Amino acid sequence: MPMAEAAPFVEIQTNIGTITVELYPDKAPITVENFLKYVDDKFYQNILFHRVVKDFVVQGGGFGIDGIQKNTLEPIELEVNKGVSNIRGTIAMARTDVLKSATSQFFINTKDNVFLDTASGGYAAFGTVVGGLEIVDAINATPGFQDFPIPQGDGPLIIEAAYKLEALNTARPEIRITLAGDGAGIVSSSPKGLKCGTPTNSVCQTSFDPTKTIKLTAKSASNSIFSGWRGDCKGVLPGLKVPLTKDSKAQDANCTAVFRKK
Repeated sequence: MPMAEAAPFVEIQTNIGTITVELYPDKAPITVENFLKYVDDKFYQNILFHRVVKDFVVQGGGFGIDGIQKNTLEPIELEVNKGVSNIRGTIAMARTDVLKSATSQFFINTKDNVFLDTASGGYAAFGTVVGGLEIVDAINATPGFQDFPIPQGDGPLIIEAAYKLEALNTARPEIRITLAGDGAGIVSSSPKGLKCGTPTNSVCQTSFDPTKTIKLTAKSASNSIFSGWRGDCKGVLPGLKVPLTKDSKAQDANCTAVFRKK
């Protein structure tokens, strides 16, 4: 099976922020190719973080927001002892007791779990979180249930999208817009560049100068209302400024605008 086009980074947009993962195709080629196939197929859209074991792992990638498990590709061979250990911040494939059973579900280690390198045959780690570890920690801190955790008053923890990157573009970071909800609307930017939600020629992703102030505006259709932002954008007002720097470093912003029917 030929390797997929190399992509060392994936940005996992959740409803509370973005987790950026560096992948290791040289150490776990089968696992990375499989993960990227799901990313390319837009499988990781509206997917739950369905399992949180505090100070152990956060797991997602298998269930839709309706709680129903999604159909997957065929299971892959287990790649262990490839030089990537299950330490804090690494991403690994979840599986059943059967060694060759990993499909779409993955977990992120929230502490050093090196015993998973060998336990029950081992679990294949294939990348490391290089941005947004605080988002992982926030998911880890979710109170309540181990399975299908729901933060009080906030709804479920959702993977809204996943984006494949050849490299982290610190010179021209990108803003990506996702529209959600049962309503309709348009998100536009100032300076111009984004206009997401128009019937034709919709532009939902573009790069900007990180030294400039970027403003997004959400405008609902006549039969809808704007009900707030998710992801790297926060708040309920239709207009907001988007930070493209963090700790003096440029970074992408993945934002979801939610529109509801009146």
